[in-house]
Amino acid sequence: MTRLSLQVSLSSIVKMVIKYYLTEMKFFLILNFTFIIYIIYNLYIAVIPKPVIDALTGDLSFQYFPALLIVTVLIFILNVFATILNQYSRARLGISILNRIRFKILNDLQHASINFFHSHEASQILAIFTNDLLALETVLITAMPIALSSFSLIIFGVIILFILDWRMATILVVLLPTLILITKRVRLRAARLSFIRKNIDAKLSHLISEDVTLIKVSRAFNLENHLLNKFTNKLNKMSKIFISMVFYGGLVEALTVLASELLMLMIIGF
Repeated sequence: MTRLSLQVSLSSIVKMVIKYYLTEMKFFLILNFTFIIYIIYNLYIAVIPKPVIDALTGDLSFQYFPALLIVTVLIFILNVFATILNQYSRARLGISILNRIRFKILNDLQHASINFFHSHEASQILAIFTNDLLALETVLITAMPIALSSFSLIIFGVIILFILDWRMATILVVLLPTLILITKRVRLRAARLSFIRKNIDAKLSHLISEDVTLIKVSRAFNLENHLLNKFTNKLNKMSKIFISMVFYGGLVEALTVLASELLMLMIIGF
C-alpha cells in the first residue's frame, strides 16, 4: 500500500476501520454474541456426556432424558445459527470497509493530475483495487473481527473472574502476559538455533563439495582423516543444535498451550 501516493495510508485505514466499527456497532455486538454462543456450545459438549450416560445407566432419572435431548438439539441449532450469523457479520463488516477504501482511492484518482497517469502504468493502478487489497481483505474479514471479539470476551471474562475470585483473577492477569513474554523469548532462541543449523548445513555441503572437487589433492597429501574429523565435528555440533532446537520448539508449544488454556479460562470467566 505504499507504491502510489494516492493509496490510502495505514493510519487512515485504521481510522476508517475504527470509525466504521463504531457506526456499525450492531454487527460488532452480533460477533460477540456468536462467540459467546460458541463458548456455551463447547462447554455444553464437554459436560453433556455424563448426564446422558447417567440417564442411560439408571443413575439419573430417565424422565429428564427427553428434556436433556431437547436442550441438546436446541444448543446444536443455536450453534449452527450463530456460526452463519458470525460469517455474515464478518463479511458485511469487511466488505463495507473495503468498498469505502476502494471508493476513496478512486475518488483520489479522479482528482489526480495527468502527470500521475503518465508516470504510473495502468497495471499498477489496477493492482491497487485487486492484489494490493487481498491481504487487507483477509485482515478485515477474518483476523480483525476475531481479534476484537476475543479481546472483548477476555475483558468480560476478567471482570467475571474478579467478581468470583479476585485472587485467581490477579494471578491470571499477571501470569498470562508473563507466559507470552517468555514464549516470545524462547521462540526467538529457537529461531536463532534454526538459523545456526542452516549455516552448519551450508558448511557441511561446502565441505563435501571441497572433498569431491579436491579428491586428488586430499589423497596426494593424505588429508582424508583430517576431512573426516572435520566433518564429524560439524555433525556433532549440528546434532547438539538440532536437539536444542527441538527442545526449545517443544517448550514453545507447551507454553503456547498453557497460555491458550489460561486465555480460555479468562474468556470463560471461571
